[in-house]
Amino acid sequence: MEKRTLKQTRVHKLVLNDMRDSGAEIGVLLPHLTYSEEDMCNFVESEVNPEGMWHDKVGDKTYNKIFKKGSDLEWYNKPVNIIAKDDSFGHGVSSEWIEDTQLKHLQDTNRVIMVAIQDK
Repeated sequence: MEKRTLKQTRVHKLVLNDMRDSGAEIGVLLPHLTYSEEDMCNFVESEVNPEGMWHDKVGDKTYNKIFKKGSDLEWYNKPVNIIAKDDSFGHGVSSEWIEDTQLKHLQDTNRVIMVAIQDK
């Protein structure tokens, strides 16, 4: 009989939708920023513009932005709940266990803004 030992890593991901495309949930990966769900939530809060919502006119369209100008999250809508819940369309911070072989694939996709890798 053959046996296999799979190594898994718990990843925390931040999923936001791009305000320029209501169907898109794309972005850049920032795996080096945090190693915990709490740190990721703090990161999201730190990216919020301290003066509140601001308006950015691009061509004939005006975008209502909540994140700081020039930040990695500028073009994304803030999730209803920072921690993803059933009623938040999957947006926000969530976590899952994935096989280490899948970690590279996750990092190569543009489906999440940030992935934080927790100790194994």
